[in-house]
Amino acid sequence: MVSLYHLHMDLILFQDGLIRYKDKIWVGSDIHIQTKILAALHFSAIGDHSSYEVTYKRVKHLFAWPKLKNFVKGFVAQCTICQQAK
Repeated sequence: MVSLYHLHMDLILFQDGLIRYKDKIWVGSDIHIQTKILAALHFSAIGDHSSYEVTYKRVKHLFAWPKLKNFVKGFVAQCTICQQAK
């Protein structure tokens, strides 16, 4: 058995210390962690300063947090490299 506790219908705490929501890693409201995740997936060679839609799809595939869509939209909108490329 993998999970230790069922905290909510879709929120499960696993033995490895990760909280998952609908099979995605739950990040919660920690803006520093959210920013690090977005930087890794948007600025890296993998992300290559992709559009909002592509970046959102990448993040959403692996992670979950409150207002994820709005956070990604704001992050990409503030990216100076992306703004210069327009």
